[in-house]
Amino acid sequence: MQRFTLNKKKIAAILILLFLVSLFALHNTFPPELGTLEADAIKAAYLEEETLCSSKAKAAYPSSEKDMLRIKTYCGILGRWQECSTKEIPLKHLETEFSSLQLCDYLAQADTAMADKNNSAAATALEKALYLDPKNDELHARLGSSLYAQKDKDQARRSSLNALQLNPDSAQAHMTLGLIYAEEKNYEEAWAHLTKNVRLQPSAASLGALAQTELRLGKREEAIDHLQRSIDAGSRELFVFAQLGAIYWEKKSYANAAALLREAYAIAPENSSLFLNYYEVSLLSPTLPSLEEKKAFVEAFKTDKKVMMLYEMLEILELSIAQKEVRTSLDKWERNYAEKKLDWSFSQLFEWLDSASISDDAKQHIKKSIGFFIGHQQIYNLKHQKGF
Repeated sequence: MQRFTLNKKKIAAILILLFLVSLFALHNTFPPELGTLEADAIKAAYLEEETLCSSKAKAAYPSSEKDMLRIKTYCGILGRWQECSTKEIPLKHLETEFSSLQLCDYLAQADTAMADKNNSAAATALEKALYLDPKNDELHARLGSSLYAQKDKDQARRSSLNALQLNPDSAQAHMTLGLIYAEEKNYEEAWAHLTKNVRLQPSAASLGALAQTELRLGKREEAIDHLQRSIDAGSRELFVFAQLGAIYWEKKSYANAAALLREAYAIAPENSSLFLNYYEVSLLSPTLPSLEEKKAFVEAFKTDKKVMMLYEMLEILELSIAQKEVRTSLDKWERNYAEKKLDWSFSQLFEWLDSASISDDAKQHIKKSIGFFIGHQQIYNLKHQKGF
C-alpha cells in the first residue's frame, strides 16, 4: 500500500513536470505579437534580452508633457504582454531609444564629425551619447565645446556647468566657460576658468586665451609669460605672435619684436600691415627683412598703391638710418603719392632716436626724413579739411 502511494506521488510529480514543460514550450513557441500592444503606440520594437519572458518589447506613447514621450517595456507571458516598467524621455530621443547603436558608436560619430570640423553633427552625436550615459562629465564637456563652436553660448554654458557639477576638474569645461565669459567681457570669471584649465591641461590655445584675458585685466607680465609658453607649446595663432611682438616693441626689445612680427606675417601673408610693422621695427634691430622677403612682398602688393606708399616710405627711412642720401627718393615718393593720405605713427621711431647710441648729426638726418613724412600728413589734412 505504501509502495502504491509512492508511485502515485511520482506519477503526479512527473505529470506536473510535463505540464510545466509543455506550458513553458507553449510560452516560448507563441510569443505575443507587437501589434497587440496598445493601439496608440508611436513606435514599438522587440528587445533582444535573455529573460524568462517569451519575448520582451518596448513601445513609445504620447505623453501629457510637451515634447516628451512615455516609454513602456513589456514581458511576453503565455501569449500576452505584461507591462514591466515605464519612463518619460524627450521626444528628440525617440530614434536613439529604439536604435541598436551603442555608446561607442555615437562617440565614433562625434570623433569623425569633429575631425571634419562639423560641429553640428558632433553635437548631435554627443547628445545621443549623453542620453545613454547622462552622468559622463567628459561627454557634457565635449558637447559644451561643440555648441560653443556653433555660437550657441547658452547651451554651451549649460553643458559645461553640467560637466563641472560631475567633475570640478574638467579642463575642457573650464576652457569653454573661460571663452564664453571673455566674449561677454566678464574677464574676472574668464580668468578664473582659464587659469584652472591651464593648471589642469595646459595647451597652446588655452595659454593664448589666458594671456589675452590677462592683458584685459592689466596683468601684463603674466600675459607675456603665457604668450611665450603658448608659442613654446606650438601655437600658430596670429594673435599670440602679433600681440607679443607689439609688447616687446613697446618694451624696446626690438630684435624680439621683429622676430615675432616676422612670424606673424608668415602666418597671415595676406595681411600687409604685419609685414610693414615687421619692417619698421626691424629698422631698429640688427636684422632687416631679406631681399627675398622684400621682393615677395612687393610682388604680392604691387597693385595696392596705399600699401606701396607705406613700403616705399620705410625703404627711405631704412636709407636714412643707414646715413644714405635720400633727397632723390623723397622727391620721387612725393610725386607718386602727393594726393594720397599717409596714415602712420612715428612715435616708436622718435622713442628709439631719443635713446639711440648714434651721433647728433645722424639723428638729425633721420629726423629730417621723418619730418618730411609728417609734413606730408599735415599738408594732406589741411587740404582736405572741410571748407579749405
